[in-house]
Amino acid sequence: MGYGDVRLSGILGIVLGYLGVGELALGARSAFLLGGLGGVVLVALKVIDRRHNPFGPWMLIGALIGIVAGPAFTVWMWGDLAA
Repeated sequence: MGYGDVRLSGILGIVLGYLGVGELALGARSAFLLGGLGGVVLVALKVIDRRHNPFGPWMLIGALIGIVAGPAFTVWMWGDLAA
């Protein structure tokens, strides 16, 4: 991760944490999952070098997934007690 990714992760963490625990958990997990899988695919297709894989776009996509599907994830994970 470069310094730009570190700064972006702080901003996304604050926004997702403000929205709720489910949004934060799902956004962080999906960012790492998408970043890992997408990075492997891009390296296998020789689109990028394996040492220079930008993580910022994957964090943004993961945050969007967390914002959209976070409330349903919260109910699924913790039931109605978290709502």
